[in-house]
Amino acid sequence: MSTLSCPSCGYHLASRAEVKSPQSLTFFKPPVLVHEKEIPALQAEVRHLDNLILQLNDKRAAILRKLNETQTTTRRLPTEILSTIFRFVRPPTSFDTLYLEFYVGANAINVEESFHHNLAAVCHLWNQVVQSTPQLWTTITLRADRRSSITKITSLLDLYFKRSRNLPLSILLDFQSEAKLRSEMDALMPFEARQAYLSQLQPLLAAVFDQDRAARIRQLILIHPPVELFSYIDKGLSKCDSMTIFQSREEIQTDHTLELLELPCLRRLDLIDVNFRVSQLPNTTTTLHLRNMLFTFGSETLLGLRNLVIFEIINPRGRAESILQITESITLPNVEHFGWCSPETDMALFSDFFHYIRFPRLRSLFWGQRKLWTGTTSDEDHKRLSVNFFSNLPPTLSSLAFSILDPSNETTTLIHHILHSIPQVSGLQFIQCPTVAIEAALEVVGRPLPSSTLVYDELHEELAATGAFSGKVLPNLRRLSITNALNWPWPAAENLDPRKLVEMLEALQSISGERSRERFHFSMSRNITWGDHDPQILDRLRMLATEERI
Repeated sequence: MSTLSCPSCGYHLASRAEVKSPQSLTFFKPPVLVHEKEIPALQAEVRHLDNLILQLNDKRAAILRKLNETQTTTRRLPTEILSTIFRFVRPPTSFDTLYLEFYVGANAINVEESFHHNLAAVCHLWNQVVQSTPQLWTTITLRADRRSSITKITSLLDLYFKRSRNLPLSILLDFQSEAKLRSEMDALMPFEARQAYLSQLQPLLAAVFDQDRAARIRQLILIHPPVELFSYIDKGLSKCDSMTIFQSREEIQTDHTLELLELPCLRRLDLIDVNFRVSQLPNTTTTLHLRNMLFTFGSETLLGLRNLVIFEIINPRGRAESILQITESITLPNVEHFGWCSPETDMALFSDFFHYIRFPRLRSLFWGQRKLWTGTTSDEDHKRLSVNFFSNLPPTLSSLAFSILDPSNETTTLIHHILHSIPQVSGLQFIQCPTVAIEAALEVVGRPLPSSTLVYDELHEELAATGAFSGKVLPNLRRLSITNALNWPWPAAENLDPRKLVEMLEALQSISGERSRERFHFSMSRNITWGDHDPQILDRLRMLATEERI
């Protein structure tokens, strides 16, 4: 019953607002009285409803207690637990693959890098936890250009140095938006414009390379830096173990030299498109990635660094007359991974290098070349050099990855001989290769070379005499991976033939027999599909899987 109604007569108090005069007053008739015999039944109904109300209130209270207990548990998480959760939500930004992924005009700032600022804005407690978790403040990307306030950038950097406490920092300084403007102004007012720009950057450089702060920098990434900045690098970076420098080839040539010999902890160096000179590297360097660099620098550096473990050359540039001439075998005793990716380069420019280079401890090789070996001289000579290079790889080699191969018959035939010359390999990977090249490998693995390769008779006999060729192709293969086989630059490539895969697996099984129960691991990217073939082929594949062979 409404609170505006009289509990006795049912009169609605709101009706008074409609009364204008005593004459217009309307009286409600009293309700009809119930018979006395019905009163006990109505009273019983009231008691029943009262009991239901009590039960509902009890259930409601129980649910509210459970809800409150749950909320109390989450609301009162220890700050240590919240800190751990925040570190999982916002892990330190990794710059390890930047040398491969970054390109001119790309945005170097990762939106997830500032996510801990969002966490701090949730409530006062979370703000305190974020501020007191130094691991959330160990990576920072700063875009330094004239559109940004150097004062604000410096203040933000100060905040990271403060809240990271004594933990080492990874700092990325992005100057690329200034690169074009800097070149244009230098052309008009070389000295004045340069000095004005450097004067503007001075507070930021002082904040980064301060003597105490520089010792806390573990990783430094510089994108399109002004060459004058290099004079700061060898001052105080005593704990820096990783450095990446990206500079557009369009930058004005200078006489500046990057001095790195005084960095006692430098282990990794990534150089992309740099035009300045680089001094001798410290002996602590174990990883070197060169992209779009003069090959003379790469080869000279490689020969001078005996402690290198990982070395990659990506898209080398240089003319034939500038290539380092090697006339005797050179051994690189500690290199375990070597990567070469040069899709369009004339391999004749590097024939001496690959003919004489030796890797006695090599474990993995990445080879990205449109044509395995082509050049301006005799094709047969370069085919010979190609097989010779692979056949001289050490018995420690266990993994080989091919990328961006040419889909020609010449290349597929050469693949047969290359795979035959490295029986020690147990892992094979194809990345962005045409299906015709992949199937060329599948049809020979675990079997002798087919008669169709007799075009290489002379080369085969020479290498067989040295013991390079013996037995079957890749008899120890246990891992095969195929990635992006139908992608550019062969979008119209046909589907893989499952028959070739099954026959390869059966051939490998016949080699190992019952002596080895080691499983074969096969993986391929989702965009690769099987063609329409005999269902019995898939049954044979399922049988191999049932026998725990794959």
